[in-house]
Amino acid sequence: MGNIRHDDVHDSLAECELDLTQALEEKIASSPINQSRKRSVSTRSSSEDDSASESSDSSVESIKASSKINSQKNFHDLSLSNEQDATITMNNVLEIAQCKPTTKNNTCCQETSEFILKEFRKLSQQLGTLNGLVIDMKNDIQQIKHNKFSGRSALKERIHNIQVPFATLNEFDIFDDTLKDNSSLKSELRDLIWSLVDGTNRISKSITNVLMKCFKAEVLHQFTAIKKTGNKKIFKDTNFSLWLYEIISEEYKEENSVKAEKYYKAIGRVLNNAKDWENGRKNKKAES
Repeated sequence: MGNIRHDDVHDSLAECELDLTQALEEKIASSPINQSRKRSVSTRSSSEDDSASESSDSSVESIKASSKINSQKNFHDLSLSNEQDATITMNNVLEIAQCKPTTKNNTCCQETSEFILKEFRKLSQQLGTLNGLVIDMKNDIQQIKHNKFSGRSALKERIHNIQVPFATLNEFDIFDDTLKDNSSLKSELRDLIWSLVDGTNRISKSITNVLMKCFKAEVLHQFTAIKKTGNKKIFKDTNFSLWLYEIISEEYKEENSVKAEKYYKAIGRVLNNAKDWENGRKNKKAES
């Protein structure tokens, strides 16, 4: 399951949508209502025939075009907007189906529209089910990624032979200077961060896990998130922060748009609460 790609899911959904659309067209063509409309139209004068055909065909083509456009949106953007797009298309069909008939031709058109609406609802339900399955698969993949590195990284006490958590600001400064141009160190830190990502998609929790793993509370007390305060250093200016932001953004790119403002707000909360960490660490050691 770890090899599942989103492109494969898109392709499968596209094939399913094509099959469902073809089935709908076949049902429309063979429906008793459609056959009855053809027989009724054939008995009228040529002018009535042209009017009925244009009215019915334009309604059907309008619905098909709307459904096609909407389906493309659904399969290129697998999100909750699928349901909103489907609702818009169904509302378009309802507007046609609920028009008051004024002639026999319009009555036939309305019956055809009602038949299409019934079939469209079936397609929408199946699409909703497929979308739910895709969301479940994405969550499973996220969990696999989360667990992939946990066994080998979460319990590590050294990153590239550097002890963590950093006990002094000087230790961190040495690490941070090395991190800037050391791809091997970046790779090890990335594995560690991935192993500490929160499984419930809470960005602030993930950041807390990482900073608690890498810093002693007294070191973080010497930082502010983004603004200079007294003699404290600005965490935003560190290579560690830039690398952490890049990894967090990549990790949550499908669930949330991690903007810098949101990221540094979470950093600020963690820094403010760092004073309570030592008690938490002591309690964990006592329990173990």
